[in-house]
Amino acid sequence: MIVSLGEIEALTRKAARGTGWPWGYADELGVSARLLAASGQPGVSIAASLLQQPPTEHCPIRFAAIWCDRNTLPEHPATLTHGTLALPLLARHICKPGLCLNAISGGIQTTVDKTGFLCEQHGALIATDHAEFTFSITESSARHSVQNRGAATVDDTHWQTLEHLAIGSYVPASEQSRHGAGPSD
Repeated sequence: MIVSLGEIEALTRKAARGTGWPWGYADELGVSARLLAASGQPGVSIAASLLQQPPTEHCPIRFAAIWCDRNTLPEHPATLTHGTLALPLLARHICKPGLCLNAISGGIQTTVDKTGFLCEQHGALIATDHAEFTFSITESSARHSVQNRGAATVDDTHWQTLEHLAIGSYVPASEQSRHGAGPSD
């Protein structure tokens, strides 16, 4: 199924809110899923998988928020659940122009540029439950492996999972919620 990047970001954000995530983390998860999808990666699938698990201290969005606030990277490896989701956020907030974020996990190296798009990848992108990541900043010498696009192909099952989780963010129908809704006379 082909979905616009804006829809990916919006539905992922709603699904995160529907599962009780704070607004800021929900927004960042939506951005991350969008940027991964724009880079040809399974951002929707990874986000849907993360949201179906109870929150842990290994949350990639929480991790990215902490290190972005510090404007630096950890010196030691970090164990993250679906850590791929942290990559675009870290690169966008920590890298200066002309620099890239390198992440190594399980012998697989992924490079992400300042815009949050994947530039280079050696091996399959890490989408496992728990993996150890080592981060570094290097000069940008890579080019985008895929072009930014306005839509992405997503897995129907994972899209439906996000739609189901998003229901938790909707306001229940009541007389009060209907008051003032719709056209007025």
